[in-house]
Formats: sequence, structure tokens, C-alpha cells
Amino acid sequence: MTEYEKVVAKMINEFSEFQLLEKEKSRLMKIINVFLKVITVGKMPTFMDNFTTTIGYKIYTPSKWSKWDETNRIEILRHERIHMLQMKRYGLWFKISYLFLWFPTVFAYFRKKYEQEAYEESLRNDAAANGIEWIEDKAYRERIISYFTSAQYFWTWPFRKSIEQWYDQTVAKIKDELDTTPSMLSKGN
Repeated sequence: MTEYEKVVAKMINEFSEFQLLEKEKSRLMKIINVFLKVITVGKMPTFMDNFTTTIGYKIYTPSKWSKWDETNRIEILRHERIHMLQMKRYGLWFKISYLFLWFPTVFAYFRKKYEQEAYEESLRNDAAANGIEWIEDKAYRERIISYFTSAQYFWTWPFRKSIEQWYDQTVAKIKDELDTTPSMLSKGN
């Protein structure tokens, strides 16, 4: 069994309603795609091709999913697993607070907090797979920060400096974990 298959099996055991679905086959995802293009004034053209979307315990994978390397797919599944844990923990409140509070854009505090928790897992996985230098890279850092401050998450948070501080503190925390207990970042966690 590959590492990817192990992660999928773990998620199936953890979440009885878990499903891994293709976006291209989903009418709902096609509707969301059109909606995103409209509300972002065309600045979100790659929703179907490049973004994984989790709704409840269903993960909708983009058209290029099967072409992505195993490490990348594992990192994304672990990120999405955090959202499923949030859903399990907060239930309906998670859905409402992620989508609507306080605004769908600009001051979406809860979406920012939920994504920060999930991206911490992504950063941890990328550091484990590729080394700490990977997440210290300026281009990588900018890409993650832009998710919060651009159309990709509907301009979730306008305060770029606070996102930069969160990112740098998270990298420092992961670096400290690597220095003190390397086994925390071993594959399979």
C-alpha cells in the first residue's frame, strides 16, 4: 500500500461519510465555479483545475489531481482532513462561520482562523517531506500568504502584516519541533 493509499484509508476509518470525488463530475462544483468567476470578477479562473474543495466530509479533487505527485496529494489530503476535523468539532457552526462570518470577504475572521489551522498542517507536512528550507523559501511563503489576501479565498483578510506574522511564527514553531523532536513530523502523522 502506498503512503497516499494509507492516508486515504485512515480518513475513511476516521470519517464514516468520507468521499473523494472528482470536481468535473459534480454539478455543484460546476455551479460554484461559475459563481466564483462572477464574484471575483474573473480572478478565480482555475477553481476546477487547481483547487481541492471540501464540503462536509466530501473532498472534491481538481482535474489535474491524478497528475500531481503523491507527496502533494498527501499534503492536500492532510490539509483537508483538518477541515473535516473542524466540521466534526463545530458542526453547523463551522459551516456558518466559515462561509458567512463576519463577511464572505475582507473580514472573514473565522475562515482565516480555520485556514491558518489547516495551513499549519500543510506547512508541517511540506517541511517533513522536503525539509525546512522548503517552507522558508520566499516564493513559497508568498504563495501561502496570497491565499489569504487575494481572490483565492475571496480576499479573506486585508491585514497582510498579520498573515505574514502568523506565517513566520508558524515556520519558527515547526522549525523548533524539527530541532527538538524530529519524530513528530514523521510520515503518517
